[in-house]
Amino acid sequence: MGFGKMFRAVAALLWGIVIPGAGIAQGTLPDVVPNKPIPGDPMIDYRIEACSGTYGFGPYLYAPSDHIIRFSDFCLLEDQGVALAAEELSGLTLTKDGPNFRLFEDLPSGDERYARNNVSFLFGEGTEECESSEPRNAFEYTIPNAEALRDFKETGFGWQEGYVIGETAARPRADEARVLLWIMRFSQSEMATRTLESYELGEDGGLWASIRFGDAGGTVEIETGFGDHYGKADGGLSITYNGDGSFSATGRFSADSSRVAGHGPTDMVSISGEIPFMRGHFLGADGSRISGYGLVIGTFRTAGGQTHPFRAVASLEGCAVEDGVAAEDASDTEELVSEGDEQASPDAVLERFTKTCTQVLDDPDAYLAGIETPGPAGERVTSVSADKKLVSVYARDGTIYDEVELHIVGNRQVRDCSVIGEFHGADTEELAGQFRQIVESREGLTISGGHAPQDYVDGGALTTEEDIYLYAIDGLWPELGLIATAHVIAGELQLYVQRTMN
Repeated sequence: MGFGKMFRAVAALLWGIVIPGAGIAQGTLPDVVPNKPIPGDPMIDYRIEACSGTYGFGPYLYAPSDHIIRFSDFCLLEDQGVALAAEELSGLTLTKDGPNFRLFEDLPSGDERYARNNVSFLFGEGTEECESSEPRNAFEYTIPNAEALRDFKETGFGWQEGYVIGETAARPRADEARVLLWIMRFSQSEMATRTLESYELGEDGGLWASIRFGDAGGTVEIETGFGDHYGKADGGLSITYNGDGSFSATGRFSADSSRVAGHGPTDMVSISGEIPFMRGHFLGADGSRISGYGLVIGTFRTAGGQTHPFRAVASLEGCAVEDGVAAEDASDTEELVSEGDEQASPDAVLERFTKTCTQVLDDPDAYLAGIETPGPAGERVTSVSADKKLVSVYARDGTIYDEVELHIVGNRQVRDCSVIGEFHGADTEELAGQFRQIVESREGLTISGGHAPQDYVDGGALTTEEDIYLYAIDGLWPELGLIATAHVIAGELQLYVQRTMN
């Protein structure tokens, strides 16, 4: 439900099969060696054994959506302007150098930043519970030009997200850890059948888990869902130390949707999967920051009774902690959420909507230039279609996030801008009333609409979703003659406006 759903919507034990042939980088560059860690599966894991530059690891994905999933070490040789991973790129120039952000671009590859091949770094991304370790430093490696790709040129897009590997420890000094296992980047690529459109494939979600470390490895126990998609959950992983600061893991998980009523027929009600491959690292001198990525192969069931297969990426991120902190109840996990995730107010959502969308509607190039990627968790923030006619943005700040789409269709442009605020646990009627009062109190604004319950067929039975309030707002952009819409649905305030131009 809601207009934003469509767009929000680790290996020593495992990598015994090596693809014949040398690495793709030769001469003075380190070799990039492809390996097949899962017999009979198309997934490839690329290894770089001797990187003298900035070194990292993460999933490598082809295509803007419904990804072809690979995993790869990453190496940036800044003095040579070369990036190595599953794909190789040269001609990189340092174009931004800030206190915690750096950007390298292949300038001739595109007129605008979002159209250029590039590598970006976000440094110093730490959290309070991991302050004893070096912070998580994230990178993003993007090739939006098909001609620069070696593999899967037909997808028109290759990109990697991951973390920088600095000092590591053979195992964490602490005996316990608190981690978040995130299931994301759903796909049916490289599967025998396609049963859904890419935007309908499952729902990204997190699972809180605890780890207990022993002499030879660790045991991950999944406890409960995190966020608004996954509820009751089960499963775990087995971790093996590789002795070099890295680890391997395999396991499984299952979870029910946190939604208990009001499902649409294609909404996910349960999900399960195997994680046959994962590798990661114990970062910092004490190994207190745990980061890793792996492959998920599973199925999810919809409210309409259909079961759909999928492939996805699993991200494992967390901190080894002292004094039994990891053994606290899941109800205490709010302490692990950064201060930036405190619940916002409806007024703050409206203010951000007005500020963000004014720039998107008037000067989208300036808006895009002001976005720093990757995001706080290393996620890609912007995405470009293969034909370069679409740029989409998903930018989160705590519990408020932007969803922006910029289209070129022939000689016309479409500028879509939405800002969504999350108010989980809030009474929807009260939230809607507060928002309406805020709009009515502002000079020059007019609001219409209200309570608009909707009926759905759920498992053959007719159900009604009562918590829906729909509004139209005039006066935010009088010079453009635009009317914005507002949806207050299931703990979210969703604001939206569109401008079409010749």
